[in-house]
Amino acid sequence: MSARRPRPAPHIAALCVGVSLVFLLLFSAPARSQGEGARAYILGPLPSQALNVYGMFGRGNASFNPGSVVAAGGEVDVDGGIIEYAHSFALAGKAGSWLVSLPFGNASRSISIGSASRTDSGSGIGDMQLTTAFGLLGSPALSEKDYETYRPRFAVNLLTRLYIPTGEYDRTSPVNLGQNRWALQLGLPLAY
Repeated sequence: MSARRPRPAPHIAALCVGVSLVFLLLFSAPARSQGEGARAYILGPLPSQALNVYGMFGRGNASFNPGSVVAAGGEVDVDGGIIEYAHSFALAGKAGSWLVSLPFGNASRSISIGSASRTDSGSGIGDMQLTTAFGLLGSPALSEKDYETYRPRFAVNLLTRLYIPTGEYDRTSPVNLGQNRWALQLGLPLAY
């Protein structure tokens, strides 16, 4: 009886997966950020507060709400911003923060179907947002001095965001900065 040689199939499969990953990384489209971006929910030192103003300028087929997409042959132009107040807090030795945000600006939508085209626009303020982020794991409540030397690792936060229908809304217009409805967003942002 002769000794069996190990089959090369697992090694070939691992090599194929590795080559495929390298190919995807080298030849994929560049990543684009959407939403709040990296480090949006890394909680800061206590006590801290901030007043932030963000500019938003977009051209494409999506609006303020990334779920709203214009059909083929259409384009949306969004020029606006968000003013936001943030305040940190501590609860049971964990860090958290609450935020009040108000978007504002103008948006226009153009659609061309064949030789016909139509443009609609809206401007004013959007829906107010009340947000809390609370550290469930890896976000201890730290003073500014302790925060400077803290080496963060993996963190899990609880996110709640309430949208209040304060924005400009006209039911006869297809372009609105407000949604005319209450909405609740829940999430578990992860950071490393």
